[in-house]
Amino acid sequence: MTIKSICKVCGRRARRRCPAIEAYICTRCCGSKRGTDFGCPVDCEFYPFGIAGYNLWLNLNDALALKIARRVMSGVGEFQFQSVLNCFPAGGASSREDRGGSAYLAVLHCLLVERDGDGKTLANRWEADGWAGLRPDEALMMEYQSRAFVTVTEIQRVVDHQRTECIDIFDAERTPFIIVDRSLAGRAARFSRILGWLTHYPHFSKLGQFCHEVPQLVYQEFLDLIRLSLPEAMQGPSARPLAAASLPPFPAEGQSH
Repeated sequence: MTIKSICKVCGRRARRRCPAIEAYICTRCCGSKRGTDFGCPVDCEFYPFGIAGYNLWLNLNDALALKIARRVMSGVGEFQFQSVLNCFPAGGASSREDRGGSAYLAVLHCLLVERDGDGKTLANRWEADGWAGLRPDEALMMEYQSRAFVTVTEIQRVVDHQRTECIDIFDAERTPFIIVDRSLAGRAARFSRILGWLTHYPHFSKLGQFCHEVPQLVYQEFLDLIRLSLPEAMQGPSARPLAAASLPPFPAEGQSH
C-alpha cells in the first residue's frame, strides 16, 4: 500500500485527493467532514456546495426534501398542514402541478415561518434535536436552508449555462451573488425580478422551486406596497417576514434544476 492511498484522517484506504487538506482521504471521512471540519473549495467535485459538485447538490436536495416533508407532517400533524395548505394559491386545486407547488410552499411555511409559544420554528426545534434522522451532508444543507428567506431577486447577467449573477432588491448594499440553476440560466432575461424563497450556500445561492416573476408593469407599485406594509423587509433577511402564502406557483417550465 503506497503512502498516497492512506487516508490522512483515519488511516483507511483512500482514493480521493482532498484539495482542502492537500492529501488523500477515504470516502467516509470526506462525507462526514466536508464543509464542516474541512474548508472545501468551490472546484472540488466531491463537495455538494461547490460549483464543481453541483450534481451532488441536486441529488442531496431531492433526498432531503422527502425527509423535510416527513418532519413537517410529524411536527404539525395532517390536519394543521391541510389548514396551511388551503391558505395557499391552488391549495385545493385538482392539478398535480398546482398541488405540488402549493404543498412545497406550505411545507416551507410550516418549517420556517410558523412559530410556537416560545418563538421557535419547526426548523429551530429540529436543529436543537441535532437534525435527527439526517446524514452529515443533509444536516449541513438543512442548516443553510433553515436560513432561507423570501425576497425579490433581480437578474443582472447570465454568466454561463448554469450560473446567473443576481442581487437582492431588499439588500441595501445590493451585493451581487451567483445563483446556480441551469433552467434559470437558460431562460433568464436581464433585470427581470423574481419573488420567492432564496437560500445562500458557501459558493452559490438557490431560488426556491416555485417562484413568481414580478411583471415590470406592476413592479414599482408592488415595491411601494412592500415598503409600506412590511417596512422591516428593508432591514435584512433575519427581519423579513414577507408572507410566503402570497407566492403563486411557477408554470412547469419554471421549475429549477
